[in-house]
Amino acid sequence: MISTIKGDITGLDFDIIVNAANPHFAPGGGVCGAIFSKAGKELQTFCSKLPSGKPGDVRISPAFDLPCKAIIHAVGPVYSGKESDKEALRSCYWNAVALSYQYMREHELDHLTLAFPCLSTGIYESMGIAKIIGKPGKQAKDPEQAAAEKAAAEKAAAEKAAA
Repeated sequence: MISTIKGDITGLDFDIIVNAANPHFAPGGGVCGAIFSKAGKELQTFCSKLPSGKPGDVRISPAFDLPCKAIIHAVGPVYSGKESDKEALRSCYWNAVALSYQYMREHELDHLTLAFPCLSTGIYESMGIAKIIGKPGKQAKDPEQAAAEKAAAEKAAAEKAAA
């Protein structure tokens, strides 16, 4: 079963959560920063020993102070729309699912709960998408609301130009 949840991934009592990681598996901003902050210093110590990755790579770590059992760190591309970015992003999701399946088998679980944040979305602000999804620290807009606001702004600009 697949569900969508809007909230703080660090508070989810899932088996595994996925971190939007950087290639050095070091603390960062956004989801990555929140995960490192709430997991405690042990996560940073553990991840500092991991080999660097490239877009599409994943690594797993204990969850330390988080309620989940493990964290999969997925290195997403700095997304520009190139085919190589698309393949790396697909690999992030696929490799995270494959690693979670391996975890499930190694721990002899019948099922597993897995939570993903959005991966590789940080670059979208500079691509102009932030008008729809919201700037960091602000509430994201509903796509229909954003479209209605855009239409109203365009109508107002057209009326002003005609006047």
